Amino acid sequence: MQDFAKNALAALVLVFLAIILVAPAYAWLSALPASPGTIDYFRLLGLYAFSLVFVSIFLSAFADQLAKLFPRPKTLKAHMALGIFALILAFSHPLALYAILAAGGWLGTLAGIFVFPLAISALGPIQSLGTIALYLIVIAVIAGILRKKMRYTTFLKFHDLSYLAFFFGFFHSILIGTHLRNLTALSFLWFAFLIIVVIGLILKIRGVLSRKRAPVPESVQSAEQAIQNR
Repeated sequence: MQDFAKNALAALVLVFLAIILVAPAYAWLSALPASPGTIDYFRLLGLYAFSLVFVSIFLSAFADQLAKLFPRPKTLKAHMALGIFALILAFSHPLALYAILAAGGWLGTLAGIFVFPLAISALGPIQSLGTIALYLIVIAVIAGILRKKMRYTTFLKFHDLSYLAFFFGFFHSILIGTHLRNLTALSFLWFAFLIIVVIGLILKIRGVLSRKRAPVPESVQSAEQAIQNR
């Protein structure tokens, strides 16, 4: 009976993840105009960038719970791979989109996004939320890549910026997203993401408080070792 319940719960998690992978494309195709422009295709990158940021956070925030259903090393590898892929999409989405919209062309777009992020307010201040989310994703992913060279506590401070990236990205997409401004099925999925991430954040804070009461031994002070020993 326990094995049946475990397998059923694992199947539900996989179905949920499958829905996340399919829903953005379905919503995008449903709203695609008869004669789509280049800009329509780059909006899809933004939908998937945000979705993958959520899945990456989900795999990390609920790692202990998921370890009862799936091998921990596999969920850890999926978490890291999805984070990198989300970063690639997050870069591609504004770079391509602003190059189309901005009169400054590619050079002006690069300067606006990567040198003066808040200057994008010329296109609207809400776009700047997306840019800030992009910067935070960069920091979180770099921390993940360099985890073997970092202490666990230092790693967490940088890597957990992915939560802030999610919140900035959420408000950016809900407020101006073509497929999310009205109450659509995708917007309900986005709010489900929000609730799950808030729950994950609460679990994360509880974990931080428990670590303060019981510090990580020196033998597992590196982020890589601490993660493997969780």
